[in-house]
Amino acid sequence: MAQRAVSADQVMQKVEYRKKSVKVTFAHAAYLRFVEFHSAGASFNPDYFSNFTLHTTNNTMNVDMYIIQPLKSGFRAYFEFQLRMSNTRKYQQLFSYHIDVCTMVASLKVSLLKKWYNSLKRYGNFLSNCPVTEGHYYLKGWNWDPKLLPSFLHTGEYRIRGYGYYGIYKSKNEVMVVDCDVHINII
Repeated sequence: MAQRAVSADQVMQKVEYRKKSVKVTFAHAAYLRFVEFHSAGASFNPDYFSNFTLHTTNNTMNVDMYIIQPLKSGFRAYFEFQLRMSNTRKYQQLFSYHIDVCTMVASLKVSLLKKWYNSLKRYGNFLSNCPVTEGHYYLKGWNWDPKLLPSFLHTGEYRIRGYGYYGIYKSKNEVMVVDCDVHINII
């Protein structure tokens, strides 16, 4: 195979281009924020799970669950993001979401929650449809992609609550399925 002659000017242009690319990459990386996982825990309804373990290891999130009753249409979730107030143990709610889990999982619409769910699926065996059948599901070694952090979540300590249920939230006919708390730092 014949090699093409390259002038010294062409080589220098490639080197200069690479230098500029590296500078841009490092400059961009300086603005990325990262999530440190501090602690996590969960309680669950034994009618739906035989086990639901949520924990952090080496700054990653891990979930191990055994579903014994399918999670089907009507399964809803409440997510609440809270910021820890300076010099106290109190948290202030920043925002919350109520979602129909099956609708969100099956939706083609791109939303922040859907992006987060797709990120989780890459580290586990979560399904892309409903109902979620009986069986073993897991999440191993998930870390929060910095590109998926909303710009309005600034550096600080946060608590994220996830609450899965059937019925109407905080009513007599509500059935709690799972309740999770995750404590993180955004740096």
